[in-house]
Amino acid sequence: MRLELIRDAQVEGTKAVPGRLYVDGQFFGYTLENADYIVTPGSWPLFTQVSPSFGRNKVYIEIPGRSGIMFHGGNYAEQSRGCVLLASSRPTPDTIQGDKSDVLAALINADAPDAEHILKIKYQQKINTGGAVLLVAIAAAAIYYLSRG
Repeated sequence: MRLELIRDAQVEGTKAVPGRLYVDGQFFGYTLENADYIVTPGSWPLFTQVSPSFGRNKVYIEIPGRSGIMFHGGNYAEQSRGCVLLASSRPTPDTIQGDKSDVLAALINADAPDAEHILKIKYQQKINTGGAVLLVAIAAAAIYYLSRG
């Protein structure tokens, strides 16, 4: 099972870093992270185990040099010290609601016992092509007028 977390830019004036989680290419839920403790972009193995804090299975992200990093519920970036908050809706750019972390854990636990579970984290790259389109249009017009002679 492949999970992909695509982050947006940090919400200005807050510690909130919003994103979206996809499972095998299908949208699964909204994420929120604390910019002070954010997980490094890359590909990370996942595993489930019972969380001492929550008393039930959670999906953990295996990151060298860090421990206890998991998906769990929450509404505000300040509710995370490195974990990824996961929810079903995003009422505002810097909040989420409707915990989906237990659903994610159940989904991974229902997968084949020897299946590999990987989380890929990346930032969304927004490309502003407006300037490039204008430049091409100007160049095309210049070529046209110069070729007329």
